[in-house]
Order: sequence, then C-alpha cells, then structure tokens
Amino acid sequence: MAMGIADGPSEVHKDTIAKQVLKGYAPHGGLYPSMHLPTRIEAAQPT
Repeated sequence: MAMGIADGPSEVHKDTIAKQVLKGYAPHGGLYPSMHLPTRIEAAQPT
C-alpha cells in the first residue's frame, strides 16, 4: 500500500479524477470548437 502512494496515482484514481473534471462538460454546439482561432478572429473584427 505504501508503495502505491509513493508511485503516484493508480488507474482508478485517474478515472475518478477524470469523471469529476468532465462531469459538467457539454459539447460546443457549433461546427468548430469554441476556441477555433479563425472563427474567433472573424468574430472580433469590427463591422
């Protein structure tokens, strides 16, 4: 048990953390990801 703590997180710990991080995830509704640079640059241009 002590070596498990010293070696770092096990796969079970990684899965638990990933589930907590992704719990509130909702995919972006558009064609491109929300951080797609060409789309963001185009939206920032003055009209």
